[in-house]
Amino acid sequence: MSNIARCFHLRRSVIVVALLAQLAAGCASLRSVSVTSIPQNRAEQVTANVSKWVILGLNFNNDYVDQLTDQLRAKCSGKVTGILTKYESTLYFIASKDEITATGFCLDAKRARSAAADKSGGSK
Repeated sequence: MSNIARCFHLRRSVIVVALLAQLAAGCASLRSVSVTSIPQNRAEQVTANVSKWVILGLNFNNDYVDQLTDQLRAKCSGKVTGILTKYESTLYFIASKDEITATGFCLDAKRARSAAADKSGGSK
């Protein structure tokens, strides 16, 4: 094999590796963050996470987000407060992954009732 052929083969290999690396790499962005009021008692933290793949930017429904509430309810028998939600999107070559994470603090039903009673009693 001549030097010119070796050089061409090496360049072609470098280009193929560079293109494959671009396909595997993603660009992540934080699309939104929100938080509700944080309780004084932050002993029990609960987290839920849902995600969805979107091809070519065509997203026909957001029903997967409803699972987030169900997951939080399954992890806490009382009231979840102080919820921090993050909506992240990772863009790949022809697809993107949308991911939503919710983290909050679980107040059991008895504590939630006593906190509500304290608030209403303190405002009189």
